[in-house]
Amino acid sequence: MVAKPVIYLYPTEKTEIDLQLNFKGKLLTTFPKYDKNWDVIAEPNGQIFDKKTNRYYSSLFWDGTIDFSDEHYKYDDGFIVPKEKLAEFLIEKLEHIGLNNQETNDFIQYWLPILERNKYNFIHFLINEECDEIATLNVNPKPETTIRIYMEFYGLENRTIIKEQQLSKTERKGFTLVEWGGADFSGEISKEDFFTINKLPEYITTSHKRKDPKNIQPLYVIDNKISTKKEFDKLYPFQIKKIKTFSGKEGAGLYGQDGINGVFEITTKNPEK
Repeated sequence: MVAKPVIYLYPTEKTEIDLQLNFKGKLLTTFPKYDKNWDVIAEPNGQIFDKKTNRYYSSLFWDGTIDFSDEHYKYDDGFIVPKEKLAEFLIEKLEHIGLNNQETNDFIQYWLPILERNKYNFIHFLINEECDEIATLNVNPKPETTIRIYMEFYGLENRTIIKEQQLSKTERKGFTLVEWGGADFSGEISKEDFFTINKLPEYITTSHKRKDPKNIQPLYVIDNKISTKKEFDKLYPFQIKKIKTFSGKEGAGLYGQDGINGVFEITTKNPEK
């Protein structure tokens, strides 16, 4: 199931736009109704007038079903996000990719209640050309900038680790089209198959063989960036706004294996941009 893809249009001036959706599955719901194309007039502020229904819209909506082979669910990278970090994570990643404030809020308002059903979520983003595996868009006139994001996720009871996905960033120029959507594939494959296909450890243990306390080093995170004790020691007390500490179990849930010895999160009063 590909759920709630929505399309925003931002021409530089009032423009008639013909948009054809080529979905490689079965369309279920569209709004306004899609019939071979959407024939609309879009304003620079994102307002869309659909000629067929004679109504105004803020976006174009569609969803549908598509079948993938198990190979599709084999990921080289992604993110393991605990429930309590979801909103913060999505704001950071979506705005980095290129969504604006309103688009990011729309995305989170739809997906957060679904994601929060799970203790942890594996999340992987398909960005721009990667979305063509699911659907392509033919737009006339052609946008100067296109930002497309499909989020695929799998709900987890236990934490695990995977290589962190590096996300591209798109700067908006001229006529801009934005599309976001997502798919929960938790019901598509079993937990055993998901972990086997991706060669993931089922969980990270936070208790191992007893270690020499001198060799146990917590993780230091300064202004949301992984850092070191050496950098922490350089800070003067008046530069520090707050310090949060996490146990090994909590740290592993937030930062994976890097956090199994505990975490210090430091926020300074004047973080570097």
